[in-house]
Amino acid sequence: MATDEELKQRVTQLESSGNTGGLTPASASEELAEYRATTSEIHDELARRIEELDDCTAAEEALEEIIDRLDDLEARLDDLEARD
Repeated sequence: MATDEELKQRVTQLESSGNTGGLTPASASEELAEYRATTSEIHDELARRIEELDDCTAAEEALEEIIDRLDDLEARLDDLEARD
């Protein structure tokens, strides 16, 4: 995968006065389409990983709520047992 600096250099090369690096408009279009497809795949993968982290965080929060609720119930049971 190209680094940001490599992409910047490539764009600069293509934008310079008439220097297409041997690319025809069709091949430049194909290269751009390839970059777009690659960046889309990277975006999707990052979004998937972020969603997984969000799901894990939500699961941890739900688990903490369950633990708190169980602690409350256990305390109530202790109170009931202490009454007898």
